Amino acid sequence: MLSAETDAPPRHIIAVVPAHNEQDRITTTLMAISAIDGVEHIIVVDDGSTDSTVTRAREAGAQVLSHAICQGKAQAMDTGAKEAFRRARIQGCALDDLALLFIDADLEDSARHCAPLVDAIRHNQTDVAIAVLPPQEGSGGKGRVVRLARHGINEVTGYQPIAPLSGQRCIRARLYRDLMPMAQGWGIEVAMTITALRYGARVLEVPCELTHRVTGKDLKGILHRADQACAVVRTLRHQGLSLRCALTPLVRSGIGAPAPLSPEQAHEFTPQVYRMPSRPRR
Repeated sequence: MLSAETDAPPRHIIAVVPAHNEQDRITTTLMAISAIDGVEHIIVVDDGSTDSTVTRAREAGAQVLSHAICQGKAQAMDTGAKEAFRRARIQGCALDDLALLFIDADLEDSARHCAPLVDAIRHNQTDVAIAVLPPQEGSGGKGRVVRLARHGINEVTGYQPIAPLSGQRCIRARLYRDLMPMAQGWGIEVAMTITALRYGARVLEVPCELTHRVTGKDLKGILHRADQACAVVRTLRHQGLSLRCALTPLVRSGIGAPAPLSPEQAHEFTPQVYRMPSRPRR
């Protein structure tokens, strides 16, 4: 169980940016991240890109680590986190004094609006700060994977998140280290929320004016959402949820699952810290 309320908040922030074939967006994203108050260093983890992502990230001044082949988002995040831990150790910075800011590489200039996540950690309001994005234009999905993830987290922990799949997160470094490894691929966000709550951590969702590239209604977008859904189900099964319960939002059209949120509900809310009770619902 964490006792973070009485701990000194982290003073140092390292941003970790997983990236795969983001040459057109990475430079603007990194410039925006560098403008966030408190971010001292940026680590880009290139996950097997075949374009100029690495070159452009280095030109923007970021430290770049590369996977020879694409290993998935979770592995890229862990690679970046381990490097952040190594840098902290060399510089004599305790992990309790460090936080990790995970930001997707496609946010471009809107990445600067992740600042409230950093503020929430530095002011000791929470142990994990998660961005809630406004409605995104052009999205081809119908929210099925989001409802799948929301339902699963709710069943395991009693917590009903607004943005269960948001990749923009700031988390205490020691907490992230203690939770590793959490999941593979696209299941990392769901796994992080569940394992952090089970560990006794506080979770806070924060509205952030972010924009990102959305998946469309074409075959590529459909396959991406299907892959994401499979990863979420695998993660929920690993967390102890039965397959039948995990699939409830899909096979029963949401019956028995938390109701879907409108775009307005999803962004206009009062942030509240959540900590899992000692006897969560199963």
